[in-house]
Formats: sequence, C-alpha cells, structure tokens
Amino acid sequence: MKVNGIPFLMTISRHIKFGSAGKLDNMSVPTIISHFKVVIGVYASRGFRVTVILADNQFEPMRGELANLGAIINVVSHDEHVPEIERFNRTIKERVRAAYNVLPFEFVPPVFIIELVYAQVFWRNMFAIKGGISHTQSPSELILNRKLDFNAHCKVEYGEYVQTHEEHDNSMGTRTVGAIATRPTGNTQGGYYFIRLDTGRRINRRDWTTLPMPDIVIDQVHRLARRAKANRTLAFTNIRNEDLDLLYQNLPDDLPDNETDGLPDLGPGPAGVGMEHNNEDNDDDEDEDDSTYNPTHQDEDNSQQSDDQSDDESTHDDESNDGSDNDNNNDIDFHNNDDNETAEATVEGKNPGVENEAPGIQNEIPGVDIENTGVADENAGVEHNNNSEHDHEQEENEDEPVVTRSYQVPSGGVQMNLRNQPRRNYDVFNMDGKPVPTNIVLLQIDENMEMNEQFMDEDEAEWLFLTETLGWKEGLPEVEQMEQRKAIIDMNAVTLLAEHLFRTDQMGWRKGLKIFHKKGEVAIENELRQIHDMEGFQPKHWHELTKEERARALRYLMYLKEKRDGKLKGRGCADGRPQRVYTPKSETSSPTAALAAMIMTCVIDAHEGRDAATLDIPGAFLQTKMPKDEDVVHVVLDGRMAELLAKISPETYQEYVHHKREQAYIYCQLNVALYGTLKAAVLFWRKLLKSLRMRGFTLNPYDWCVANKMINGKQLTILWHVDDLKISHVETQVVDEIIASLKAKYEKVGTMTVRRGKIHEYLGMTLDFSQPGKFIIGMENYIDDVLKELPDDMAGTATTPAAEHLFRTRDNATKLNEKEKELFHKVTAQLLYACKRGRPDVHTAIAFLCTRVKHPDKDDYKKLTRVIKYLRRTKFLRLTMEAGHLDQNHWFIDSAFAVHDDMRSHSGSYMTFGKGMMGGSSNKQKINTTSSTEAETVAVHDNMPNILWTRYFLAEQGYPMRPSIIHQDNQSAMLLETNGRGSSSKRTRHMNIRYFFVADCKDRGHVTIRYCPTDEMIGDFFTKPLGGAKFRRFRNIIMNCDHDEYGAVDMGALMSEHQKRIAIREQVQKTEHTECQSTSGGSQECVGPRSDPMWAAVRIAHKGAGHKSRISNKTPSAGYTDIVRRRKHTVIQTVAE
Repeated sequence: MKVNGIPFLMTISRHIKFGSAGKLDNMSVPTIISHFKVVIGVYASRGFRVTVILADNQFEPMRGELANLGAIINVVSHDEHVPEIERFNRTIKERVRAAYNVLPFEFVPPVFIIELVYAQVFWRNMFAIKGGISHTQSPSELILNRKLDFNAHCKVEYGEYVQTHEEHDNSMGTRTVGAIATRPTGNTQGGYYFIRLDTGRRINRRDWTTLPMPDIVIDQVHRLARRAKANRTLAFTNIRNEDLDLLYQNLPDDLPDNETDGLPDLGPGPAGVGMEHNNEDNDDDEDEDDSTYNPTHQDEDNSQQSDDQSDDESTHDDESNDGSDNDNNNDIDFHNNDDNETAEATVEGKNPGVENEAPGIQNEIPGVDIENTGVADENAGVEHNNNSEHDHEQEENEDEPVVTRSYQVPSGGVQMNLRNQPRRNYDVFNMDGKPVPTNIVLLQIDENMEMNEQFMDEDEAEWLFLTETLGWKEGLPEVEQMEQRKAIIDMNAVTLLAEHLFRTDQMGWRKGLKIFHKKGEVAIENELRQIHDMEGFQPKHWHELTKEERARALRYLMYLKEKRDGKLKGRGCADGRPQRVYTPKSETSSPTAALAAMIMTCVIDAHEGRDAATLDIPGAFLQTKMPKDEDVVHVVLDGRMAELLAKISPETYQEYVHHKREQAYIYCQLNVALYGTLKAAVLFWRKLLKSLRMRGFTLNPYDWCVANKMINGKQLTILWHVDDLKISHVETQVVDEIIASLKAKYEKVGTMTVRRGKIHEYLGMTLDFSQPGKFIIGMENYIDDVLKELPDDMAGTATTPAAEHLFRTRDNATKLNEKEKELFHKVTAQLLYACKRGRPDVHTAIAFLCTRVKHPDKDDYKKLTRVIKYLRRTKFLRLTMEAGHLDQNHWFIDSAFAVHDDMRSHSGSYMTFGKGMMGGSSNKQKINTTSSTEAETVAVHDNMPNILWTRYFLAEQGYPMRPSIIHQDNQSAMLLETNGRGSSSKRTRHMNIRYFFVADCKDRGHVTIRYCPTDEMIGDFFTKPLGGAKFRRFRNIIMNCDHDEYGAVDMGALMSEHQKRIAIREQVQKTEHTECQSTSGGSQECVGPRSDPMWAAVRIAHKGAGHKSRISNKTPSAGYTDIVRRRKHTVIQTVAE
C-alpha cells in the first residue's frame, strides 16, 4: 500500500490478527525480503512459525527467498484478492484518513504521514479483535507481550502540540523543544514519539507539557511540508498506483476477519509498532552523536522561496549547523529557520517524496527497532544552514550528478559544520557500504523472574531463526558474514539463548514438545512411569465406558518446567474441575494443621527440650489407593502423551489406544488418588490417620492433624500439613524409629526428604530450636523473596510500618490500574502470610490493607509501600517465644473506638505464656458500636473462641490450664464482662446477649479479668498505628527481640519494668475497688469515674506523663483513707524516669 506515494509493506496473521506496517525504501526484492525476515523473526521469538504467506503476484519473484525462510508463498490469480490483507489495508486507510482530517494543518511533511500510519497500526493491535484466537488478549500482547496501559499509553493524542523536556544545565540553553505528538513507544515507562518542529526529526521523550497550538506552529508545519514538496491531499494507492478508494468501494463488509462488526469504534488501533528502547540517557536526537547526515541539494521552487522570504525577515545568524538542542531560538519562534532549512534529497531509484522527508526514520515492523546507534532517530526534514548564498549555488547546480557516500562523525560530542561543505546525498541506511543491522526484540526472563526486552540485530535473529526454529546448519546470506557471526555467537550460545527464553516458565506439554523435543518426551515419560509403577492407571476400551462415564472422564494435564539447573521436570495432574458439579464440598474438604496448633506444639517442643524432625512424603497421593467404596474416576490421555504412555508398557496399554481424527486417545481408570482430583488430599489424610492409629497414636480432637503417643513415659507428637510432617520427642532414638517406619511405608515413590537438627525449613518458615527453652520463627528468606520482586518505587526504608493516618481513606483518591492492583493484592497476601507467622509487628497495617484489596487506590499503595520500607529496614527481626510455664496464659485485649471511615472499631489482641507473642489478632470489627465500652466488650467476645480453643488444645496435649488472664484497660467493660446484665445501663441494654458470654466463661473458671493501665496495654499495638518510643517498646516485647535496628535490647529489664507497672496499677485498682464497695455497697455505681478530688489527685500522680509510681510495700492492703493520708505524707513517691 502507498500513502501519498510512500510505500508500506503491510502484513497480518490470519488467526492472531496481528498486523504490521513497514515503510519501504524502495520496491526491490532484497528490501522487501529484509522486512519479511524481521516479521518472521518476531513471530518466531514468541514461538510461532510462519509457514504460508498469501500474497498477490507482485511477490512471485520472492518465492525462492521466502522458501529459504521456511515459508511457502501462495500467489493469487489475476483479479483475485487476499481478503484479510485487503480488509486490513482498508481499515488502516480509513483510520489514517479520519485522523488526518481532524489535524489543523492543510498539508504535512511525509514524516507525519509515516508516523500516522504507524500510529493507526499500533492502536489497532492494542485491542482484542473479534475473530481472533483470544477474546481478552490483544494481538500486541500475544506477539509483543505489550499490554495496554491507559496511564502510560493514552496521555496525548496524535497531532497535539507539546513542549518536550530536554536535558539542560545552568546555562541559558533551551530546556524545552516544540514538537508534535505522534504515538506511544509502547514501553512501560510511558514514552512517546514526537516530531520536532525545528528539525522535523522524530524524537523519543517521556516528559513533556501539552499546550494549545498557536498559529505559528501550524505555519512551521506548513514550511516543513513545502520543504519536502509534500502532497496537499491524502492519496492511497497500490503498487500500480491504482486508487484504493475505488478498488475497495465494493469490498464486502462481512469478511471472516471483520474485526469491527459488533464492536465499538475504538479509534486508531495500535499495532505492534517499533518496540524501541526508551532510554533517556541515550536519546538519538542529539545531532552531535549522529554518524550520518543527509542534507539535500534540492530546494523548493521560486514561488515557495519567495513566500518564505516574505514571511521570514529575521536577521538572526544561527550558529547551530545541525539543528541540535543548542538553539538559542525561542521554543515557538520558527521564522528564522525557514530560509536556512534545506529539503531532503530524492535518492535515485527510490520514491519521490519519501526519502525527502525523513532519511533517518526506521521501518516500523512489529517489535522491531531498525535504528542503529549511529543514525539519529529524528527525521531530518529540515536542517539549519545560514549560508543563503550557498543555497542559491546549489540551486544552480542541482542538475549535476550527486555522488552517494557515507559520512561518519567521530564520537565524543564533536559537531559537524556543514556551512562550507558541498551538499551530498548521504544514504542513512548504509554505513561504510554495509547494511545497517536491524534490531529485533526478544523477551527474556531474568533471575528475578521478570520479563525484559533484549535487542538482537537482524543477522543474529536470522541465525537464531534458521538454526533453532528450522534446524538448519547454515543460513546467513554470505559465508563471510556467517564466519564472522560464528566468532561472536556459536551454536551453543544460540541454543542456550533459545532455551533461556522459556526457562523457569511452566508450559503445556504440546508447547513444551515443540521447544524441547526429545528432552520434553523424556520428562513426560518419567512422570507417566511413576504412575505406571504404582499401578495408578487401569486402561479401558472406550466402548467399555458408558456415554456418561466418557463425558465425566477427566483430562490428564501435563506441564513442563525447566529448572534453573537445566533439568526439565514433567508435572502431571488431572483436571478435577468438572468434579465440582457433582461432588459435595463436605466430601472433598481435607483437614490441615492449624497455624496456632503448629506454634503451640513448637512451644511445647522448646519448653520440654524435645528433638524435632521435619520430613516430606514423596508422591503422597500416588501412594494412596482409591478406596473400593469411592466412585470410579476415569481420565483420558490424548495425542503424543497417549503414545508415550503406550511406549512405557506396550503390552499393558497399546491395545487400548484408539484414534479419532488422526489423534490418539486412551481412557484409564484411576487406582490412586491422582493429584488434581478433588478427593486426593482427603484420601491421603485418611490413609495417614489410619496408619498412625494402627501405631497407637491418639488424635487431638481440637486439631485433626495433630496426633500423640506416649513412648518411654514421654509424649511423641506428629503434626502434618498435607504431606509435610513434623515429629518431636525428648529422645532422639524414638524420633529415628518413627522416621524409619514411615520410610518403610511411604518410600515407594522417590526418596523421603528428612531434615534433622535444631533448624528446619517448614511451610515457608525457619523453625529455630537452637537456644534452650526458646522457639524462634524466622522469615528472612521469605521477606527477601518478596522484596526482590518489588518495583523501584517501593525502595527505601521506614522506622514504623504505618503512619497515624493508616485508617483514613479518600473517596476521590485515584484508583490503581489493573497491573498495580494485581501487584497490590499479591504483595498484601504475601505479607499477610508473614505477619500471621513470624512478623506480627506489621499485623495492624496488613489487617487494614486486606480490607482494601478489592478497590485499592494510590493512598493504599503508599501505605503498602511504607510497610515494605519498614520490612526492608528490619527484615532481620525474628519472633522469639519463651514459655516460663504452660499452665496459664495472658491475653491483652483492646479496641480503638470508631477509627474506620464507616465508624467501626478495630480490635487487637496479644497472647503469651511468658515472653513473645504466641497468638493474637488485629481485625476490623464486623458491627458498629456506640461507645468504647461496647467496643471493648465486642473485642473480648470475638477473641473468646481462640481463648477457649487454646485451653482445650493444650489440655489434650497434656497441659491442663488454670484460668486464662484477660487484661483490659476499660473498667466499665470489665464490669459488663464480669456481671453481664447486672452491670448494664440504658446505654448498653440494646447489646445482644451473646456479648456477655464472657461472663459465663468467667463463672465457669475458664478466664479471669484483670485491669491493665493503658500505657502497658500491649493489645493497643494491634488497634492503631503507633510511633516513636512506644512503638519500639511494644514491638520488642511482642517480638521478644534481643536486638533491633538500634542495637542490643535488654529484654529482662524491659519485661521486668512492664510487669512492675502492671502490678502497681493492679494494686491501686484493688484498693479502689475495695473502697468503692465499702462506701457504696454495690458495684453497679462504680461503673462511672470517682468524683472525689483527693482520689483524682492520687490517680493523676500515679499516671503522670514521664514518671513512674511506686507504692510503699509496707501497707499492701491499705484502704482508701490510708492511701489519701499517705498521699499527703508523700508515701507515694513520684520518681522521674
């Protein structure tokens, strides 16, 4: 297709619907073939192989060249057309015309036309197209892995006037450049292509300011167009210069690939246009870095010259010879450039008007960057040259032959002065007589599992395509080039590169076989052989199964994944999703060990000094036979996988293989609990439980994945999570015997992984028993893995995980885009896993962020970023649990009243048996409360299930408990929880009776309630964000840290002071309660605060900020009157901290 005489090679794939457009320098066969090589290479880089090319008879001479690329060309007959490309051309033509007619210019330079075509192809490819292979993924995403991002790709429209921001220093040089926006570059940073108004060259920028377009800008565009002798109309023709409007007027609208039927008009549809590298430090628009330059000997006609001279009366002498950014002109004053600009040369043998405008522009083929390091990315439509006499001399001599040669500028910032040099035609597509290498974009996976764009030149891409995709031994155009290329990239390096493109990326077996070939078949055979060895498949003739059984047969899935060590692993499973329709959820749910049970058993192990071991049962599901009373489950293997299964044991499977539509199939009945079936996990749990019971183990009724047995007078405990087991006993020999018995039963498939010693990696945690009496949970490795995957905008550190505005939200805050939303959800879930185990110090912040994952905004992203910064600063912190006794635990429960935007309160709890947090929570309350008293009561009630479960679980583990102590700092709530309705008032009568369940538990001796001063209420840490010294003190108590980011921590002194303050306040509280009863005779009147001024003075003196109180221990049971008297005699002494 030609647009205003500029030829483009247009391509589109039939099913993927990915279109491309490449501007042709000329219509020669080598030029067109070079474009085909790049297009085919782009498809090959994503695993697609171009085998057939449908074209008209214009491409008949290229049949042999295309065959060398592995593609067969099918040329249509006379008067026949290829409907897909005709439709694609018409779509692009209509979009180009629509965009062109809304521009404020009467006519534009050719560079504008080229960029306009590229822009329409770019935008077309950016949206999912009707009739394509995907309803959700666009062609650009399929081929270039480029997703549409509104914030990055939709900032400015084609044709808008902007001032691009340029690099600058403290000099008076220009800091912005006037330009016209064209299209996005397609990178994730949000870069755009612009056309500079002073030089007419294309530039790549990320920062700019959009401005209204003044008339002087329109005039400058017209001057650029006149210099290039641009057409004043928009014409679309074919290679024979036939008007496409006439050819396409009868084109039917109901073509098979009509992507516009039934879809809204999405405007210009982006195509896989140039995936250039957006590097602000290496822009290609600096003329001093240009290695070639193409001034022209032609100038405009006399009428145009006179018009321009009448417009431009400036006498400014511009010393800039190359249109660089060093102009001292005003950004918008283009008048003084007109007489000094020169039109581009028309290269012989090429299309007039094409090279005139932009010799530096590259061919825009999807995913390809054809620009070289020596040719400027800007399109030299106009150059500054202030020697007007020299211009007239060139007009007089324009009929003289012009010698084409290459000119290279030395690097290092040297500028080329063209003032006294004769004008020559420099072919910017040739350097020293050799073709400029074409860059192709390959997607690679780095060590951090992130996709990166890697650039490879045309020869490297051709070598990779011919040797790896087609399996050829040679294929470079010339032997000399091939030998040079071999010196740089040998076959082994290319093979490693091709394999690295897919390394660590799990893929289906069909795709894997195309990539790994024999290596992939071996991996599949190994996985199937495991099932065969366990007699997991019982082959069936297809006619033996009823129609319903064949319909219910599960597809057997196989995935291939190459590990970092180069080993290829096959992973097979059944597609059990159809079973959800007819299988009740109650029959498929498998118990797993509760996190609290795991922590409590580990605390017991450390307290008793047990020897612990962890192990992983290999092929746990494969070793679980399908019970006879279970419904029969069938699977079906198809294609090459069925043939490989028959190859393993032909006498067993071959006769059952049947073919349908030339595809092999085999039905098998499952004899084992195959991974992927809904009941696999619960069947293994039943098998393991039965095995343990046969060995004399007793199941803990409060956690069905914890079993105990008394051996040699000591308890042996086994806890398991699916196939990961933890075994502990005081005697090492007992543990060894249990491991040996489990190996004898479960090492039929693979070798059991056993970990002994004091440190274990278990369920993503590091369990450390190296210090006597202490159990430590480390999450350093887990947090490191999380931090490695984060973007750069989350860099830095913070002293606390949340600021005081954590719970505040804004309705008008900007919502996150889909990519950011996905990242927010993922990271929040990862940190939730960490805070529930070894990092409770970030629990409050994560608890709030979990309520925001559905509709996160920029503020939530910043709050998550602060948590990340805090973890980066303190990732070495580990939770240390130390139980001084296991017969009584302490719960600190608190709430923050109406702190959320919906006026709900936030509950927090902390549980310990001595030092370190062994249980607790931080969560938003599910109902609204009307007072802080009610909120405190709700917080206690919500924690009662955990309080009681801990007591019952430990009792079954052999540790009966005394009443659990609940610490609270709200006296009214304490009375409500102690007396129930007896202490309620009109303000609390509306409360549901269930919140007085705690009073019943207290009467039964399960709990006892004690007062705790607010300054010592550790539960307050989980109700609101804290800061400063209080945050650090509570954090260290919760984590039981012996050192933090500030240095060593004396936990003994810290805990002693904490307990002392609680004891002092508890004694004062007892005295207050005794005096209240003696004076009032009832507790109901004590709900409100005392009004006695002397007692108020006592309370103020005790709770004074920056002080700590001591009460003389000579009169521990003194009454109210004695306390007041002693207050007057300063028996209560206040000592400054």
